[in-house]
Amino acid sequence: MLKKGMLFLILVIFGLACAPSAAAVEKAIQKTQAAALTPPPSTPPVEISTPQPSPTSALAVQPTQPPAPAALPAEQNLPSLLSHSEDLPPGYQFGSLGSVPAERYTWITDRGIDSHLLSIETADNNVAAYVTVFVYDDKLTPILAYMEDLDEVMRLIKDHGTTYTFHFTTIDEVGEKDLAYVLTAASGSEKSIALGFVRCNLYVRVSFSTTDDQAMTIAYAQKLDQRLIASACSE
Repeated sequence: MLKKGMLFLILVIFGLACAPSAAAVEKAIQKTQAAALTPPPSTPPVEISTPQPSPTSALAVQPTQPPAPAALPAEQNLPSLLSHSEDLPPGYQFGSLGSVPAERYTWITDRGIDSHLLSIETADNNVAAYVTVFVYDDKLTPILAYMEDLDEVMRLIKDHGTTYTFHFTTIDEVGEKDLAYVLTAASGSEKSIALGFVRCNLYVRVSFSTTDDQAMTIAYAQKLDQRLIASACSE
């Protein structure tokens, strides 16, 4: 029992001798707290930039498309528009193309900035029809030309109504709205037809001197009108 008490006392004394003093413990605590409160030196953040494609590289990726060719206005392309033989009725062919002579359509006061007169022939080279186009630099003057042409049609009906059988009507199959007419005339073996219409800045007249076939004449005028629309009225 005495030996056990001495052993316990020796262990307590040895432990006290090895333990740090109160001052040392206090100093260690202060150092630990100071170390905890002092932040580590900060390193400035490094910015990592995402590479952006430059305009030059973007253009290199995108293939360059050529600009779409602009359609020529009708007044610059009329000879080509008028010269489609596939538009003609069967049995007809193109003749000559030139300007409207001064002695033709004298009742139309303003003859425009340009004009075209296309002859249409039969298979034996006899002129059977004319296509007349007056070109204006605005969209009002062709309407005035149309009205003047109507006045001439009314005069013909009045002056020759006892000799010829006339049939006159306005149509909406071609031309601008309410700006197209067709007139047929017949006397014995003589037959003729005239069709006039406004399209954009143009006044167009189609006249056959050997037939009064209204369906055929309107069908040809429609084909020509569609070509004019595609060339001159796309805007």
